[in-house]
Amino acid sequence: MLDLKRRREDVRAFVAALPPAQWPRWAEQCARLTRPGAMLAGYFCIEAAPAEPRRGPPFPATRDELDLMLGLAFRLVRDIPIDPVLSGPVFAGRERWIVWQRR
Repeated sequence: MLDLKRRREDVRAFVAALPPAQWPRWAEQCARLTRPGAMLAGYFCIEAAPAEPRRGPPFPATRDELDLMLGLAFRLVRDIPIDPVLSGPVFAGRERWIVWQRR
């Protein structure tokens, strides 16, 4: 089991480091590089509705956007909110550990 409290030094941005226009390409590449059954896991910066215009990085995604990008190739396995105390100030209250499995 992953101990999230001990993983503070990990890279946090994941897809939020990319401008939203690049997200579809990122998702396609993730699908191409993973075999059926493989896991895709990371910290995602999630907001209910991102501000318009989007400014960043980080560029928070919505869960709907993630589902649209990854849902055809991946199945959601786990979605865990991260305690804001464990997140950096930029991600506090918006960070989630999300695990997807390749279909």
